Amino acid sequence: MNEETQINADREWRIGSGLARWRRFGAIASWVGVAAIAGWLISRIIKEAADTEGGDFRHFYWAAEAMRQGRDVYDSGTLGYIYPPFFAWAIQPLVSLGRVGAAQAWGGINLILLAVSLVLAFRIVSERLRGPRDAITWSFILLAGALLSIDQIRQEFKQGQTDTIVLASFTLALYLLGRFPLVAGMVLGFAAQVKHQAVLPVLYLLVRGRVKPMFGFVVAMPLIATLPMTTMGKDAWWDAMQRSYGYVGSVSAVAETDAETALHPITWEKSVSIPSAIARAIETQDGVPSMLLMGLVGVTAASVFGITWLIFKRFGVPMFVGRWGPREEKSKPGIAMIEWAGLFIALLAFSPQAMNRHGFILVFVHVLIAYLIFVPKSGINRWPLIIGTLAYQIAQVIPAEDKGMLTESFGWWMHVGGESWCMLLMWFGLVWTGLDAVRKGYPRFVVEKLELSS
Repeated sequence: MNEETQINADREWRIGSGLARWRRFGAIASWVGVAAIAGWLISRIIKEAADTEGGDFRHFYWAAEAMRQGRDVYDSGTLGYIYPPFFAWAIQPLVSLGRVGAAQAWGGINLILLAVSLVLAFRIVSERLRGPRDAITWSFILLAGALLSIDQIRQEFKQGQTDTIVLASFTLALYLLGRFPLVAGMVLGFAAQVKHQAVLPVLYLLVRGRVKPMFGFVVAMPLIATLPMTTMGKDAWWDAMQRSYGYVGSVSAVAETDAETALHPITWEKSVSIPSAIARAIETQDGVPSMLLMGLVGVTAASVFGITWLIFKRFGVPMFVGRWGPREEKSKPGIAMIEWAGLFIALLAFSPQAMNRHGFILVFVHVLIAYLIFVPKSGINRWPLIIGTLAYQIAQVIPAEDKGMLTESFGWWMHVGGESWCMLLMWFGLVWTGLDAVRKGYPRFVVEKLELSS
């Protein structure tokens, strides 16, 4: 080796060593950020658990307590329990801890579910995009995904809600879809007995011809649903199931519901969903014309699908041709992942009712977005995704009301469901940038270099 070659080699070694040191520093800083969020959440769990008069967990606790005492779960507390009886049955052991202890234990469970969801989301995204999985990518994407959802995470832990189960179940089901499809369907069956909307992925699996996960769902859901019968008795269980699923119709009601259900109509002012916004726009003194409402919501959903189909066509990705059965898991798994992210968005944007805090289930979507934006990859167009994500982030922080001069404008923003429309803009950006990344892929040598440097 001559002197010039040696000098160049030494220079490259110093540059490589410097980059490696910066990457290690970045990884450590990112993990510190993740730990800080975890510590902050633990402090909130302890604080909120002491507030026995606030939060939504009290409704779950009262329902579990009522079931344990043989009383009607739907007549417990302030009539806030509307879920299937399985969830109240499953958390009965927490009742023995007392109201505060049960809330703290549930907060701990939620923290574990959030952590598992974040880790699985990163594994899914990095594997299906075939991108880098080095230490700094791990830590930074987990931190970025959490920060993009930070306000919803705060609200979820403040209320002691159950959206963590939906997020963890959907994420785990996608992780298992290509590995153990039967078990993936069973996971969705479990989630459907906690929150009704968990059946949405099953409709997607039906369209895609995924027989095994559908079979797992069909087998698991009734088995899980009947577990409370072992202690409630057949008659009490059947009555509880009827009332629980009857509430689904009440949530979609176009007029005020019976006071006994403690539910709001579809025009509820705090709902940011598109159906609620349309219902408020067409409401008259005689109420909301239900057929007109369904027609307008249908046209809106069809328009969203049409724009999505055009983006797919732009990148030469078929929407249906050759998309039947498990074959797509082996060819372009990233496409199925993007569509799965769309289920989260559809679940919120087109729900009969959705509050800002329900955006917690977008943690998976935000991990995917963070990966597409921040992980090095030349040649893909990130701007549609960046613009859509910024629009949605801004839309979330616009207050519903204000005491200043902009009170009327802020109220209008809530009235028209501005947050959900920006969510759809984020979806179009995700499809555009995501399909571009799937089509071009991450260079193998870049992935290996990043992983080796960690």
